[in-house]
Amino acid sequence: MLVWLAGLLLLPISNSFAQCGYRYQDSLLFSAKVTKDIVYGQVNVSKNHVKNLYLDFYEPEGDQVVLRPLLIFLQGGSFLSGSKNYSEVVLPCTNLAQRGFAVAGVEYRLEDNYLALVLSELMLKASLKASQDAKAAIRFFYKQAREWGNPYRIDTNQIFLGGVSAGAVTALQVAYLDDADSKDFLLERYINDLGGLEGNSGNEGYSTKIKGVVNIAGASLDKNFVNNNRDIPLLNVQYINDQMLPSYYGRPLGIITLPVMMGSYVLARQMERQGIYNVNNMIKGMGTVPYIKDGGAYQPNFDNVMSSVASFMFSLLDCNPAQVNLQTVQPRVIKELSIFPNPATDYIVLGEQNFDINLIRKIRIIDMMGHIVLYAKSQRFPYVIDLGGLPRANGFYVIEALSSENEILAQQKLFLNK
Repeated sequence: MLVWLAGLLLLPISNSFAQCGYRYQDSLLFSAKVTKDIVYGQVNVSKNHVKNLYLDFYEPEGDQVVLRPLLIFLQGGSFLSGSKNYSEVVLPCTNLAQRGFAVAGVEYRLEDNYLALVLSELMLKASLKASQDAKAAIRFFYKQAREWGNPYRIDTNQIFLGGVSAGAVTALQVAYLDDADSKDFLLERYINDLGGLEGNSGNEGYSTKIKGVVNIAGASLDKNFVNNNRDIPLLNVQYINDQMLPSYYGRPLGIITLPVMMGSYVLARQMERQGIYNVNNMIKGMGTVPYIKDGGAYQPNFDNVMSSVASFMFSLLDCNPAQVNLQTVQPRVIKELSIFPNPATDYIVLGEQNFDINLIRKIRIIDMMGHIVLYAKSQRFPYVIDLGGLPRANGFYVIEALSSENEILAQQKLFLNK
């Protein structure tokens, strides 16, 4: 009897494992079912006004799996606009539910003062409020599992957080900004003004632990927020020439009154230095949301992005026999590329390197917004690289030496003085 009872207790876990198969990967196996306008939290926005916070819940139609991994996906819109009903949320949530994931399309508080586009304090506070609401959404699913019999059938050990544009900025802050991080005086003050990082948007007392982050077209205030977060891997998906947020360093939309932010290139390098599992999918082209155009799916980018998101989450799932072991990821330090002169005007010379210079097959120069301003290929690089074709703009750039497999062998900051 005891053996039979133990087997019965283990049945949901075994069923979940057995169901993995091709689920969660490239094939669209299900129809998507959506439950609209679920209240996940409430927040006092004024003395006499309590605002409800809503999400839409997507799941595979007719799904029999007892516990499902969940992606909480946050809307974009510069913290000023946006909705869970916009195609940039609906399309990826639907696609991932068709693959077998549970997905929540989540709205958060928006800033109603459009001066936030130029005033750093308003923009930063708006992002922090969004982060507080996102944490409430995570806690909502933990609370539902603990107190209400887990009606959404979520495996709370496998909750991912992601978003697009401002939603991705929010996801990065939730995952990597914590009380242990060194923050500048103003950011610390704004956090205190708003009642702390956890906020008061609902479901207090429950966990905000997540299994990984999906960053689509987002950026972070500081790469050094990623420090003691070895157990939170990251997927970056971004246009190489992102027009809203930098893929390298830069200010949103180039607005000089907004803070400098750090995009996917910078975050990926920081993760590698820390030995944190990450995947970086940089998409050729120019734009903001790489998978949407004119309100619809933009191919082939849409399939590329959805496949990247599904593959990243699948690589971390317990039912995957090839699950990534986060503890085996080793730190990787990018070597410094020896160049001179620096500052440079018309040319640079590759100096003596601490690696085999014959491995270099490509040279890439990137401006601080992440735009590639020089990209050269060669079977054998000359020691002198002509900079005559670069834009006549003084400032800092990054020069990278790449292998034939696009591995970054070395990089260096370059100052152009034209």
